[in-house]
Amino acid sequence: MTFYSLLDYRLMVCSHEVLGTGVHFKVQDNDGNILFNSKEAQKNYWDFRVNSTQDLIVSVNAPENSGNLTDIPASGCVSIILGFKE
Repeated sequence: MTFYSLLDYRLMVCSHEVLGTGVHFKVQDNDGNILFNSKEAQKNYWDFRVNSTQDLIVSVNAPENSGNLTDIPASGCVSIILGFKE
């Protein structure tokens, strides 16, 4: 995703309750440096500002449901919400 300089952003990931609380995301630069990890921060959002326009990689992970007693995999929606203010 492209983020433009001097804008304040909020990136948020929300998931359906059937997926549990294990859905998390991380943001990396093009060199692979992790800028934010929601699992470590224990938040489903990140407020930030970039000083120069750049492309960042947003990865979302939903864990497998190991407690599933049937062979039917759980399914649900995950939303990635991005907002900014000038």
